[in-house]
Amino acid sequence: MDPAREGNTPVNEVLLRGANPLTFTEEDKELFRKNPDMHLLLRKKMEALLCGNVEGVRIGTSLQKEVEDFLRARMKEALASSEELQEKFIPKFPSGCRRLTPGEFDLYPTPLDRKEY
Repeated sequence: MDPAREGNTPVNEVLLRGANPLTFTEEDKELFRKNPDMHLLLRKKMEALLCGNVEGVRIGTSLQKEVEDFLRARMKEALASSEELQEKFIPKFPSGCRRLTPGEFDLYPTPLDRKEY
């Protein structure tokens, strides 16, 4: 079970917002000041979510292959109008070895209408 979805709590609401980086409202900050145990719970859940994804970067696992396929498909979609750019931008190494993709949405503003790369 996903630790962030174990019920409708203030901690889960913060985690499920999915901000990157995670941002806290003034109400969140006040809640954590008044209830340090709630802040500790948030930190533990964040650690569980981050550390629970190790199989996604361990080379050769089925989850690592799923992650790699997903990332490659997203890159291919972003560069769909140019096979040449796909060949140049999409790495040959497996995910988990290094950063497989440029940052989120970095591929979309690539000037696809240029004649030379």
